[in-house]
Amino acid sequence: MTNPIEIESDSLLRTLMDQMQFAKAVEQWSRCINHLNRWEETHLLAENPPEEMLARHKKIIDRLMFFGQMAALLTSHPDFDDWKTAGMVFATQQLLRDKLRMFHHPMSKQQADRILREVFPEP
Repeated sequence: MTNPIEIESDSLLRTLMDQMQFAKAVEQWSRCINHLNRWEETHLLAENPPEEMLARHKKIIDRLMFFGQMAALLTSHPDFDDWKTAGMVFATQQLLRDKLRMFHHPMSKQQADRILREVFPEP
């Protein structure tokens, strides 16, 4: 018989996270970015990627972001003390937001040209 979880313990959150192998799950989720990068190289890095590939990409990003939102909720708890895992959640969420913006809300050519002129003014 297993030991019951002490619900009044200050380490209840840590006990639950350990039992769920939360840090391992977050690490595996974060590694999905590498697989997503390769998928993007194959299916999206073209002048005009097919709409069906963009739709698939958006669905992949949405699913990954959903897990990230759940992980962020857990890591934001005051008793959560695994800063490495919390940092991994934050960084991976930022990468996913950047990918969403880059592939699904890109800046216009006019915006890009304006930024280039501001950063690299012609003499």
